[in-house]
Amino acid sequence: MPFALEAEEALHPSAGVRKAALQVLPSNSASLAAISKAGLFNDANLNTRLAAILKASDLPESAETGKELQSASGLGQNSGDRWISEALKVAMAKHVKAGEDSHAGHQMNGAANKAGDTKPAEGLGKPDQIVKITPVVNAMKFEQKSFSVKAGSIVELEFDNIDFMQHNLLILQKGSMEKVGAAADKMAQDPKGADKQYVPAMPEVLFFTPLVNPEDKFKLKFEVPAVTGDYPYICSFPGHW
Repeated sequence: MPFALEAEEALHPSAGVRKAALQVLPSNSASLAAISKAGLFNDANLNTRLAAILKASDLPESAETGKELQSASGLGQNSGDRWISEALKVAMAKHVKAGEDSHAGHQMNGAANKAGDTKPAEGLGKPDQIVKITPVVNAMKFEQKSFSVKAGSIVELEFDNIDFMQHNLLILQKGSMEKVGAAADKMAQDPKGADKQYVPAMPEVLFFTPLVNPEDKFKLKFEVPAVTGDYPYICSFPGHW
């Protein structure tokens, strides 16, 4: 069978053979399985890795492939490579859907107060202040190091992901950044970590967005805690915070 032969070539010790095998794999789910089994999204040869990611963008949509691509996007070697980072952006746009997890209702339709309760976003009314946040391209940090809002006010945070990798944004309880960040990093070992948007289920997380794809935007409306102070915010994608 031609497919069986091509799948075996995807495991060949020669990078050239692996890359050639990718180019002739049929456009079906079995090809995605072969690419995943061979570990080609993390191939030691960057040209073969690039070919695998580009091939994925032409194959049927797959949540599992989306998770693998998310993991790949978090690697510095990939984000630092112009062509691989662009290919990941294209492939993730197909295989990764932001907000598809158990927190989606909270993220999309609600805002949490410091006690962890939720209020319907539409019930918060017109925002008193709009805050715009963007990431620094290829740097895994936010351009805006801080922002000030009035206690008890309604804020709409506009997160514009101009980077080439996925990011989210979590606003945390005072003094909890290390605790939440450590919990987020542990989620990299959780097979369902990406499904959970890498948002730890803990009371220290006050407000959060889902993972936002490259060149996408997300608006988060919330009521600022009544207690004044410095509330840290992070991207909880493992390794980013």
